[in-house]
Amino acid sequence: MSSIGFWSPRGRSLVAVAVDDDGRAGQPLRATHTDEGCWSLLAYIEATDGLDFELVTPEWLARGTPIARFALERGVAVWLAPDPLIAAMREIGRLNTGPPHRTAAVIARLPLVELFRVHLRRFAPGDQRQLRLW
Repeated sequence: MSSIGFWSPRGRSLVAVAVDDDGRAGQPLRATHTDEGCWSLLAYIEATDGLDFELVTPEWLARGTPIARFALERGVAVWLAPDPLIAAMREIGRLNTGPPHRTAAVIARLPLVELFRVHLRRFAPGDQRQLRLW
């Protein structure tokens, strides 16, 4: 199962990087912060990578964009990374000055490492058989 890491450098576009089970990163993808941009990016990822992936995003990005909510609605599990953990990873890896896709790739790799996985919160999509009443 691959994981997709998301990052957004200082309010610019969203950057997403897919990482396979061995930690190899794919090409970076970009989208706007709008509902349409986030929905289109998830649709593109599903079309190219299939439905067997999980989304990994910093908590602040999940609160500030609809990407995590849309992923759960589409049946994709979401890992939320604490903001202090992301800040530490960016500092240790000297990612503050590098291209944003490097940060997205590091975020995508977090669930692969047990030491970091225990600090993440995982949200699974709800039961799709239940009807929404409102």
